[in-house]
Amino acid sequence: MDNQRILKEGELVQWYRIEEVLGRGGFGVTYLATDTNLDHKVAIKEYMPGWAVERLDDNSLVAVSDTVQRDFDLGVSNFLREARTLVKFRHPNIVRVMTVFEANNTAYLVMEYEEGEEFKSYVQRGAGIDEKSLKALILCIVDGLDQVHQTGFLHRDIKPVNLIIRNDGTPVLLDFGAARPTDSESGAHTAYVSAGYTPIEQYQEGHGMEIGPWTDIYSLGATLYYAISGKTPVGPTGRLAALVRKSPDALEPAKNVGAGRYSQPFLEAIDWALSFRPADRPQNLTEWRDALDASSEQQRQEEQRQASREFHQTASDERRPPSRLHREMKAQKAQVKKKRWVVALCSLLAVGAAGAWFYSENQQQHELNALLSQANSEFNNESYVEGALPLYRQVLTAYPENKDAKSRLADIETIVSARFNSQIQAGDLQKAELSLAELRVVTADESTTNEAQQRLEIAKNEEATNAYFSQAQSFTDSGQYQQALTLLSTLRSEVPDDPRLNIIESDVRAALKESLDREQQQSKLAAQQERKALEENQRTAAAKRRERQRRLSYNRYLRNAERVLSEGDIESARSWLDDARALQINDSRLTELESQVVEQETYQRKPLSDYEVSFAAGQFNALRRAVESKNRQAISALSEGEPKRQSLFDTLFTRYTRLDAKIVDIKPAVDPKRVTAKLRIEAMIMPNGDIVYPSPAYRDSELTINRERYGWSQIIW
Repeated sequence: MDNQRILKEGELVQWYRIEEVLGRGGFGVTYLATDTNLDHKVAIKEYMPGWAVERLDDNSLVAVSDTVQRDFDLGVSNFLREARTLVKFRHPNIVRVMTVFEANNTAYLVMEYEEGEEFKSYVQRGAGIDEKSLKALILCIVDGLDQVHQTGFLHRDIKPVNLIIRNDGTPVLLDFGAARPTDSESGAHTAYVSAGYTPIEQYQEGHGMEIGPWTDIYSLGATLYYAISGKTPVGPTGRLAALVRKSPDALEPAKNVGAGRYSQPFLEAIDWALSFRPADRPQNLTEWRDALDASSEQQRQEEQRQASREFHQTASDERRPPSRLHREMKAQKAQVKKKRWVVALCSLLAVGAAGAWFYSENQQQHELNALLSQANSEFNNESYVEGALPLYRQVLTAYPENKDAKSRLADIETIVSARFNSQIQAGDLQKAELSLAELRVVTADESTTNEAQQRLEIAKNEEATNAYFSQAQSFTDSGQYQQALTLLSTLRSEVPDDPRLNIIESDVRAALKESLDREQQQSKLAAQQERKALEENQRTAAAKRRERQRRLSYNRYLRNAERVLSEGDIESARSWLDDARALQINDSRLTELESQVVEQETYQRKPLSDYEVSFAAGQFNALRRAVESKNRQAISALSEGEPKRQSLFDTLFTRYTRLDAKIVDIKPAVDPKRVTAKLRIEAMIMPNGDIVYPSPAYRDSELTINRERYGWSQIIW
């Protein structure tokens, strides 16, 4: 999976073939694609929030986690709902949304692909764009965008790269992939920003700041700011930081940037649109359009004043005496007029002389020679029917006995008839049909044309029959045997005696039988493979179940071994580990636990050192001193024991002033490691000073202290 991978060139989404990537943003990718049904270029926006989804190998998108699944589903739903509204827009300066559809577990928006120059490069050409042209472009966009606003939608991503100047000079606003209704409740999930062109409320969309037409107006103002300055405006976060520091606005006003090159009202309209606080901006496009129109009115008045000055200057120039250059130009014009008059007069004289000669006494002979010459020329150029034929017939109309014309007409008939025969033999029936039409024109013999017509019909029938046989053979070669048999049945009713019928039909039926046998064999093989696959799947599933159960048992054995080992029960731990090893699972945990068992066993077999025995004796003597001093708190800290023994000492502590005791029979042991001793009460002192000696029943108390892995236990009574 790859949450960054885009669709590749040549891949299909429905019937749209991806050609290249046009742009990519935080919420989607725009592709250039070809509608393979209509062979037409389109732009397709794919809803693909890269932070929320990953792309699978089959090109479908899945949410990266369950926590973002709801946001992604909501985004797709909004994308579809809003696209179905955008498709209703029809304006020459707004890119047309053609359709929307779902695929790859996401949504796609299909738009017209507009070719032209980006506004960004358009305004940078030459010395920049003048105010009149700039306003004409932006007002077209304002009119289109106003239609969008009136339907309750915002564009939310207006910037120079989303404006295209078509080849005819008209602008068009692109990329409605980020468009949202102004009353959308999903703003918290769809904040969309483009540095420098997005207002502050869009950064905090859905968190208390309302968006509206003033949001797109800010982006339009930022786009105009780029046009007059060539720079991306300072973003709202930078401006906000300056306001927090109570410093001047970080964005230099347009009235300073464009001073001297653009009118003051026009620059003030830009600054108004770029007001930091939404409430300080125009609240709708009508207000802002009026501001732009006011600047246009001032510009028109200035142009009228300039035109008036130029008019008065021209009038003043006309009242001056003509210069030498002016006099020479007037003289040249007069000379040209004179030459034209002489040429016209010569032409009239030539026409008159030609007319007088034409109607001379040799008129008819000249006319005949001219017609024959023209007809022969057409004949030699092989324009027999359209060129030569009507001219020769015109000669015979005036001179019925003209041998040249008769001979040439016979030649034309022979040539056309020969051409027809040649085309019939070559099988070029379309040209033969044209030649037959020419033959009907050049000959009056109906038997000749009827015979030619019959030959053409026979040739057509033969051609159709051959085409049917070829089609039948083509069906056979491509495995369409039933279609071939149906076609042969039709042919049998048309040409029952054609020997090719039986030959081809025999081949078709043999091929059909072979195909059916092959299909049957393949069907059996497929059934066997399917059965084997099912059995293999069942075996695999059973093996997986066994392996899963083995793993569960293994983990249980290890947990039990860890538990009893922590309790010092080495034998039980080794038994659990033997069970785990019998499962033959390669796992480092087993080796680690066995090492701990060996280490614990080694430790258990090692006898207690003199130091350890001495330490235990010290603990016993500390307990003795606590008993002698009747220090219950120290006794509780040093030992734990049975309640009866504690009750005995409570009684003794209450009845006697002091107890005399000693520790006897200190003995170390190895398995388990411990030290035992006896606390012996030798005498008990009464409050009056009398001495009482304890009976054997409670004189000695057995004591044990265990040596644990990382220390000693309390003394156990």
